[in-house]
Amino acid sequence: MQKFFWTYVGGRVPLHLREDFCGTALISAEWLRSDSRRTAVGVDLDIEALTWGLENNVQKIGADAYSRICLFRGNVLHSLTSAKCIKSALLGSENYKSLRETEDNSGSVIDDDEADLVKKLEISEHVRDYCRRKESSFPAADIVCAFNYSCCCLQSRSELVLYFKQAWNAISEKGGIFVMDLYGGTSSEHALKLRRRYEDFMMDFTRNQRLLRRGWIQFCALLDA
Repeated sequence: MQKFFWTYVGGRVPLHLREDFCGTALISAEWLRSDSRRTAVGVDLDIEALTWGLENNVQKIGADAYSRICLFRGNVLHSLTSAKCIKSALLGSENYKSLRETEDNSGSVIDDDEADLVKKLEISEHVRDYCRRKESSFPAADIVCAFNYSCCCLQSRSELVLYFKQAWNAISEKGGIFVMDLYGGTSSEHALKLRRRYEDFMMDFTRNQRLLRRGWIQFCALLDA
């Protein structure tokens, strides 16, 4: 994405990312990892995916990452003012209190855990301040992205146009890019069936002419008994 930014915009280093349909926010996490000046905003409807991303992808980067990212549970078709920032709920003082009261077998908190809990409390204060900001307070995005063919979920012209308007409004006035992927190509117009076996399950991918005419792809993940 940085390469495309320099190609079509140039003049500065892209620092601010908005990841729509972000899921576990892996792209946002890697974006933060690549430069300590970078910030990211992620938007998705799946609270479970967002929570997992915070506890795994973002946490691996370190304490600094929490002050540079905010994940929203919300609809990408709507303004962020109608979305809920989930960070304060996950890292608030109540979480600290419950963790602080966890004791080892001897009845005292382990030293390493104590230091980690203090760090979590400090993070939570920054998180609450960050999440209290209005949408206009977030840096405008140098790059807005929507990957994993997520735009294909928008089945009507009106929804697609509405989303493009939201993406456009999120981009910096200094210039930026919108990046998305689409399912297509000549091979996508033919019937196809693929089967892949993994350790714990088997995956069947079916694309038939009837579904192609309707513009849908059937995807089945079958658990291997």
